[in-house]
Amino acid sequence: MTKFSLQHQPDLSDVKVYERSPEICFQGSDSFAAKINPELTNIELEFVALSKTHQGSIYIQNVLANDPIQTNTILLPKIMENLYQLCFNEYGNHIIQYVINQFPFIVDYFFNLLSDNQNLLLFAIHQHSSWPLRILLKNNSIPPHLVVQINQNIVQIANSTTGNYVIQHILANPLCPDSIIDSLITNARELVFGKHASHLLEKLIYDDLINFNQILLLIKILLFTGIEQIIFENRYSCFVIEKCILKLFDKKENDRFDDEINLIMSTIKCEIDRSLIKYKNLAEGHDLSLLDTIQIQQIGSNPIRSFLTTLQTSKRKLSAKIKWINDIE
Repeated sequence: MTKFSLQHQPDLSDVKVYERSPEICFQGSDSFAAKINPELTNIELEFVALSKTHQGSIYIQNVLANDPIQTNTILLPKIMENLYQLCFNEYGNHIIQYVINQFPFIVDYFFNLLSDNQNLLLFAIHQHSSWPLRILLKNNSIPPHLVVQINQNIVQIANSTTGNYVIQHILANPLCPDSIIDSLITNARELVFGKHASHLLEKLIYDDLINFNQILLLIKILLFTGIEQIIFENRYSCFVIEKCILKLFDKKENDRFDDEINLIMSTIKCEIDRSLIKYKNLAEGHDLSLLDTIQIQQIGSNPIRSFLTTLQTSKRKLSAKIKWINDIE
């Protein structure tokens, strides 16, 4: 198996992280490629130089799309020979994205390559190489051995900026393995406080990728971490638990779980009341009952403001049987 050395990883100190895919021009966009004269270009000898420029990358993609002879005899061998350099180059990675979508053998090669932990992490955390990885994992059925590798490294991948987008692309795959979703829930305590990783937990909720029981489990895992830490000390975790609670009410179809929800909300209520004594600066001028605490949202910008608003919203959605409603009326 080919293994790329971390020692050869490109310098990341001054690169820009794209939140969206760089514009990739395929065969329909010839404006840049038209600047290159095929009659004066030896694509075999100049392949590496061409692949490092915007117009050269588009030119190569156009040849891949329209010239099967040059594709099979020159370009595909050149691409395999320079795969590493292409993946980690700003424009070369566009070529790899194109061939992943067009040539199944490249897909199989990558899947085998990524079964090694070092390769998987190396490709996931770099801004350029992560794009071929995103395309690969979004548009193909992920083999079981690679699913195992992703799950084993999911915390490290999810907590990096580019790795976070890799996981988002996996979740966007209609064939996304259930075990990856389960792994995100199981590791929620290591993800919920991160600026990037917490977005993955929100995505599970927003995109309806998890059911009522999974949301309930996620809430329990987060509460076990510590309500004070989740709600008061980190804005990202506070947002996640807030979204969990709202979605929990939306998905509750009957009264079967009323007692369990009641216990969760009562626990949160008690912890908020208790913690506000410690965080009394947030409640200056207010009583420490939950109802008065909700007025804190008028004081200023802090995570608890949004969360307490959620409690108010949730109060209207719960069944009248839930005891905690009466407690705060």
